[in-house]
Amino acid sequence: MKKTLIDKYLNGKTSPTEENTLRQMLLDVPDAERTETERALLLMLSKVDNATDIFAVDYSADYDAKIQSDQTQAKLADAEIKDMPRDIELKPKIQSRWYVGIAASVAALVMLALRLMSNTDATICYMVKDGKYITDEKMVVADVEQSLTEVLTSQDIPNIENEFKEVFNSKK
Repeated sequence: MKKTLIDKYLNGKTSPTEENTLRQMLLDVPDAERTETERALLLMLSKVDNATDIFAVDYSADYDAKIQSDQTQAKLADAEIKDMPRDIELKPKIQSRWYVGIAASVAALVMLALRLMSNTDATICYMVKDGKYITDEKMVVADVEQSLTEVLTSQDIPNIENEFKEVFNSKK
C-alpha cells in the first residue's frame, strides 16, 4: 500500500486524506531506517501540511480601493494645478543660462581691463642695444638724442635731397 501511495503522490493524483495517510506511514518508520526517497517524500509532505492557500483570500476589493484612491489623488492634483494663478511664469533653463553666460563674460572683460590698466605704466622706458635691454630712462634718452644729432648733422642729407629731386623730376 505504501508503494502505491508513493506512486500516486508522485503522479499528483492523491487526495489530502491520502497524503496525510502517506505522511503518517513515513513518520512511523524510524529515522535510521528511512531511505533517501522516504526522507524526501516526508519533507515534501510536511511542507504541504504547513502550506496556506494564497488564493483562498480575495484581495480584489482592496486592489479596487487602492486604484480608486490613486485616481482621486490624481484628480485633486490636476485640479490644484488648474487653479494655480496664471501670472506665475516659469523661466526656462536656457534663459537663465544666458544670464549666467553674459554675467561671466562681463566679469572676464572687467578683469582683463583692470589687468591691462595695472600693467601699463607710462614711466617704463626701454630699448634694445646690441642685444641688451636698457631700462634706465636717462641712458635711453641720451642714446636717442645722440642718434638724432648724428642723423641731423650728417653730410648725407643734402645728397639725399638731391636724389629725391632727381627722382621726382624725372617722373614728370
